[in-house]
Amino acid sequence: AWPFENGASATKATLDYWTPQNPNAANPRVTPTPAANNTQTSSWWILDGSYLRLKTGELGYTIPARIARKAKMQTARVYLSGQNLLTFSPIKNFDPEVGAANGEYYPQQKVVTVGLNLTF
Repeated sequence: AWPFENGASATKATLDYWTPQNPNAANPRVTPTPAANNTQTSSWWILDGSYLRLKTGELGYTIPARIARKAKMQTARVYLSGQNLLTFSPIKNFDPEVGAANGEYYPQQKVVTVGLNLTF
C-alpha cells in the first residue's frame, strides 16, 4: 500500500498496481504517501500464513579411522551446517514468523558453516 514509506523503494511485486488503465491489477493503487482509500480495512490484505521452514540442518562425514591414522590423527570429521536455510511460503517479502503484521522487522539471516574437527 505504501511502497515509498520512510524513503523505501517499490519492489518488483508492486509494479502491477491499479490505475484506471489497469483495473485488473494484482495490487491496489500505489501512492507516495498514505491516502485515505489505501488505509481502509479490507479482506484483500488477509493472506494464508502457512509455511514450511528448514530452520537448521547439518551434514557430516567422519573419515574412517584407518585413513585418519595414516595421517597421524585419531579422528577426522568434516561438516556443513546451516540455519534458516529454506522457507516455503505464499507470502513474499515477509518472514512468516515475524510478529509485526506490517512487515517491519530485521530479516532472518541465513548462516552456513563449514568445519573440520581433528583429534590428534
